Amino acid sequence: MYEKDGLLLYVQVDHLSGEILGSAIEMLYSAGAHNVNVVSAITKKNRPGSLFLIDVSPSLADSVEDVVKRELGTSGWHRISTTHCHTAVKCIEKKFYIRGDGFGFDFLAEGKTIKGDVRSTRPENRNCISLKNRLEKDYGLQISLREIYRLISEALQQDDRSEIFIQKEDV
Repeated sequence: MYEKDGLLLYVQVDHLSGEILGSAIEMLYSAGAHNVNVVSAITKKNRPGSLFLIDVSPSLADSVEDVVKRELGTSGWHRISTTHCHTAVKCIEKKFYIRGDGFGFDFLAEGKTIKGDVRSTRPENRNCISLKNRLEKDYGLQISLREIYRLISEALQQDDRSEIFIQKEDV
């Protein structure tokens, strides 16, 4: 097991719409947040609200807190020092040929493997979104993100695999 210093920001919000909260989450990630969790809550005066748990490296706290102040509009929050515990994770890249009815192209799949166990390999979400968007834009294929994730996961977990087939039943 590995450990490193961490920081958790605990923010209570009871005055913003869901649309603004959704955009703020994206901004928190852009500012350097590692993970953002939002939990529905009932706050003071029985207002519906949200609790933000924002995982951030101490070195990036200032930029994330700027987003908290500016976009969430809160006047106070909690900064909790933590010890982030994690296992050994290896980032991998593997080139595949994506093939379907009448098309084909190279695609670099990215994933993470825990403790070197190829069966634990899971693709990076942004990589799955990239493939989904390309299939939609360039080939008019509407494939669920869940299905893209499954296809890339299976391919990354097989050392000898170099192609991913997109079949009509995947669409």
